Amino acid sequence: MNPKNPHHYGSATTATNAGGVGWLNGDLYLQATIGQAGTSDTVSGNVGVYAISGQRKGIAQQSAVGNPTTTHQDTTPLNIKGLNVGFGSKSQNGVLVYADRGTEVEVENKVDSRDASSFTSLSTSTNAATGDKIISDGVQLGTGHNVWGYDINYNNLSSNTTMFYAKDVYHAKENGLMNNADANFENKSTEIRVNSNVDMVSKQGIAYFADEGGKVVVGKDNTDKFDTRAGGYKSIVAQALGKDKSGTVNSEVEIHGKIIAADSNLLGSKNTSGGATVAGAPTSDLDNTYKNIGAIAIDGGKVKIFNSTAADTVKEGNADLKASTNSLIFGLGAYAEGTDSTVTFDNDGTNKGPVTVVSGEDGALYATKNGSIKFNGNIVNQK
Repeated sequence: MNPKNPHHYGSATTATNAGGVGWLNGDLYLQATIGQAGTSDTVSGNVGVYAISGQRKGIAQQSAVGNPTTTHQDTTPLNIKGLNVGFGSKSQNGVLVYADRGTEVEVENKVDSRDASSFTSLSTSTNAATGDKIISDGVQLGTGHNVWGYDINYNNLSSNTTMFYAKDVYHAKENGLMNNADANFENKSTEIRVNSNVDMVSKQGIAYFADEGGKVVVGKDNTDKFDTRAGGYKSIVAQALGKDKSGTVNSEVEIHGKIIAADSNLLGSKNTSGGATVAGAPTSDLDNTYKNIGAIAIDGGKVKIFNSTAADTVKEGNADLKASTNSLIFGLGAYAEGTDSTVTFDNDGTNKGPVTVVSGEDGALYATKNGSIKFNGNIVNQK
């Protein structure tokens, strides 16, 4: 195996010189905890799903690896149907789903969570704790079992976790595949499509990150939409950075659904008496509140928000309930830097994407160096 091209196994004795590629035309279910409280050492840079094989819908497998047969089977995206992978307080700089090299990933969580006290299924409850069929990085140990979700104790939170990271574009040669077998996919973005509500609890976390031409899409339209909550301080909901190496494919994040980043871990429903902070959090952490960012677009990146509803209150709903709060950002609603960098809160009649921003010390919206923000919603200025 060539370590510089880990998905291609060259062999002078093999007539086809076929690529050794990890593809799965099935459903993937994963459950894990990383850096959970109680472990002795801090861990950094761990990844839940690492997908860089170039698998995407429509590639003819046999011909793509240089081994044509009379029967051709097309690949599907990498389909993740169950995803309970949590990052604990000993985890830093982890990534839940990492995709690169033009790989296409569909991800949702169809797996029931369990009530923290009774461990009974939450699948039939309409007002259940947040882990029910929701993708979350939050995890803590209950009574003899792990619980994933948004309602996590402060001393169990990770730092700098990224939920979904999509990088670069598809090139057959980089994946050790035949160039003429999949020419239609050349320069297509690595793409992660998220089809569940997402609850991020990490401090200084990023929910959706598109880089070097990658793309992250949450939901699809005004009926197929999913909400995102970011409870940690200095959270970023969506970040799109730059273009691919050729400079022709923009990094892009597209969200259909509500977005909330309102310092729930510190200012939410689990506050101690007097609103000082939640149990387990140093009072000094309050200095980090109102520093979240709804969307960042830099060096040609693009972020689009659709099918949202702006909050009519500046209070987020309870952490122990399913996502019900309308779109609310404590901090900077959007930041755009550089030519061709845009953040759009859509104002179309069908797919409007408004948000309520409660500004922090950096203001509510900031565009520089020819960046552009198209805002739709409400701004509440603090004095």
